[in-house]
Amino acid sequence: MAITNQERVGKAMDLLRAGLAPFVERKFAYCLCGIADREGAPGALFDEAEG
Repeated sequence: MAITNQERVGKAMDLLRAGLAPFVERKFAYCLCGIADREGAPGALFDEAEG
């Protein structure tokens, strides 16, 4: 049986989620620990939300 486009996209999204999870966790931990409040520290993750 052939794999459907929905199954292909679902598999790709699962792989993307698994690959990006460590990066996103590091960024959130970095910002949530108050480091982003220091001068010169990147805080772009929350800049749009505070807006």
